[in-house]
Amino acid sequence: MGSTEQTKTGNLIIEGNLTTGGFKMLAGAGADKVLSSDASGLASWQTPASSAPVSSVFGRTGNVTAASGDYSVGNITGAAPLASPTFTGTVTVPTPTVAGAAATKGYVDSASGGALTCTTATCTTGYACTATCPAGYTVTGGGVKGGGSAGVSHSYPSGNGWYCLSYMYGDDMDTCYAICCKIQ
Repeated sequence: MGSTEQTKTGNLIIEGNLTTGGFKMLAGAGADKVLSSDASGLASWQTPASSAPVSSVFGRTGNVTAASGDYSVGNITGAAPLASPTFTGTVTVPTPTVAGAAATKGYVDSASGGALTCTTATCTTGYACTATCPAGYTVTGGGVKGGGSAGVSHSYPSGNGWYCLSYMYGDDMDTCYAICCKIQ
């Protein structure tokens, strides 16, 4: 074989790779056909399987182009709704990077070192007192329990405790309490 055109009859067998700048197979050629082969490698031109147009998409007919709003969670089989989704199987939650992000119980336990321990601190008052959390604990809430005819004037967090201001009638006393927690 050389660089001049020659007409040959019969089979041309090339062992190895063939690199060519173009390829022309005349037998069975036609517009929009695809080259296909059988199990033995014999190639022929074939008309592709029917590619009939879709009659309608998203309630529209004709030449339909997807538009914003065409796809929603409701269009996807098995997708959870955005509001109050129910998850099944194994849910993967990424490591939180900002406050308020979702976190798994395992992440919270490891970040907090394990368990959360809480206790209460109290003081009894006929006028004012502060129930102070023990060392190592942080006030997380509090309040006051009225005793009989005593009344509450103020109740709020103060420092690492809970401040209560009450007034009493007779010998009735109020109990001021702080809810104190620490991560162990």
